[in-house]
Amino acid sequence: MRLFLDTSVLATCGSASGAAREILRLAAPNQWTLVVTPFVVEEVLRNLPQLASILFSALAWTDVLLAHDRGHFGELPGKEFYGLAIRSPGQFLIRERTAGRLKAV
Repeated sequence: MRLFLDTSVLATCGSASGAAREILRLAAPNQWTLVVTPFVVEEVLRNLPQLASILFSALAWTDVLLAHDRGHFGELPGKEFYGLAIRSPGQFLIRERTAGRLKAV
């Protein structure tokens, strides 16, 4: 499964704990491909306020968009955007565990 990491998730992957860090840790054993674009990397570096292009990048390249940012994404986490699942890292992990797809390390 390919997962697009939005700026807010990518920025928090380096923390010592939390769902974003867990996504990073579990990616290889669960055969998840974590996807970011140069735009996301630049956005993390510049902390851009406008994230709309993230939705369209994720829609074009991935199955799931992982996002923390309710300020920019509003009520989209937990819902769909033109068939693209938008989840917080925690929602994603719960969904994968519930479906029996999560492999422990």
